[in-house]
Amino acid sequence: TKARDVSVTIKPDRLAVKLGWYGRVVDGPLFRRCKASESLWIFEGVEVYVMMPKDDGHYWKGVFEGGEEKSYMEVLQDLVSADEPVVPYDDLDDRAKELIEDIQERQQMVHEGLIDLEGFDDFRVVIGENSM
Repeated sequence: TKARDVSVTIKPDRLAVKLGWYGRVVDGPLFRRCKASESLWIFEGVEVYVMMPKDDGHYWKGVFEGGEEKSYMEVLQDLVSADEPVVPYDDLDDRAKELIEDIQERQQMVHEGLIDLEGFDDFRVVIGENSM
């Protein structure tokens, strides 16, 4: 496949990728709207990479409307591991290690039934210095 054989059409609510010798590879309505004017694509070797900035701040559970969707847990995992390298536990400072140990202790208490998350009227997680 040559670059001239690849056609990518990006609209705020639709993405289409076609190959001249094959026809439509992907064509469908997007899960959420994108900023088509800021979108771009590149053909590299045998792969087409498409970058579509979101039109709003909502998370996308899928690319296409009616297509495969990620669970909320998968979306959260993607957010946690997005673009930032994971620091090994041994490389963390003492304060970070204490926080992780506190979280693990609370998770164990929930697992053992000592803490009932459903019993809280208002369960909040506060992150930040001097937040308590």
